[in-house]
Amino acid sequence: MEQRRFFQVCLALIFLMSLLISACSERPSGESTEPTSPSTRATHAEKRTSDRVRVTVASLVPAATDLILDMGAGGHLVAVSNYDERRAETDPLPRVGDYQSTDWEQIATLKPALMIRQFAPDRVPPGLQERADALGITLLNLQIEKISDILAAYITIGEAIGEPGQAMNARNRLQTRLESIRRMNLNEPKVRAAILIDAEATAVIGADTFLDELLSLAGGTNVAAGLGQRYPSIDREMLIRLDPDVIIQLLPGASPQVLSKSQETWGGLRDLRAVRDKRVTTFSETFTLLPASRVADVASMFAEALHPQQRMSRGVATTAPTESDDQLDGSTTQLPIPPTQP
Repeated sequence: MEQRRFFQVCLALIFLMSLLISACSERPSGESTEPTSPSTRATHAEKRTSDRVRVTVASLVPAATDLILDMGAGGHLVAVSNYDERRAETDPLPRVGDYQSTDWEQIATLKPALMIRQFAPDRVPPGLQERADALGITLLNLQIEKISDILAAYITIGEAIGEPGQAMNARNRLQTRLESIRRMNLNEPKVRAAILIDAEATAVIGADTFLDELLSLAGGTNVAAGLGQRYPSIDREMLIRLDPDVIIQLLPGASPQVLSKSQETWGGLRDLRAVRDKRVTTFSETFTLLPASRVADVASMFAEALHPQQRMSRGVATTAPTESDDQLDGSTTQLPIPPTQP
């Protein structure tokens, strides 16, 4: 009798053990039975992020390229425009076109998931959308004219490439810097100024542009704002009538020859108040006409040209010419000058 009970107990134990073994075998092999710490969960989350499909981008807009790099998402780029500035992050990448042309053969080989362009709605090249669709490429057409457009472009691009958090961080950094510059110059006297973008003093910046807004942030008033165009052309007579107190000349990547031509121009306009008072400042940094991540730097440069006392209060040497009336300030580099996109 006792022997029979012993066997019954043994059979019951064997049955229970088989149930336990079965339950363990049904657990997914990669799932740990141990509780996970917060650091372990974070590591798993990072792995899932790194395993996401990378949205490859052909950026034919230099401003968009710059925004992507500024948000730390340069790994998405597979091609850039003909007019993108030479820099370490983009030098290895093929240049596949600009606002006038598109190298569809290279693009078909690269097969980017996204192509970024910038065209006015009435200037989109015929067949552009159809060719992109045929290659399975999503077309993103940006409009960047004002500061608000730059800030919005961060978010639009960030969402399109799957990097919304990085895009928002970069956007907020830029907005904070711009607001700081605005506050710094809020109580400075407004200075009548003109922004010229050629060596002959015939191309001026009008209203409703990011450069006009940067001038305002820096404490200036744009004397060309009432000319009715964003980028009006003027002659010398018009410039003399406007007679700004300060002239800011933007010649990105200008060669020594271009800078020399600029000096000749101002030498022939000595009746202008800004020339007479030696308040013509020429900037040749390559980013000055680019509506992208460095517009806060441009605003700071404007502020120092408008309010030289800010430079002196920070111990920064003035850039006003000292050798002769014909010699004007400005640095120079040898990089290509991207034309203004339509």
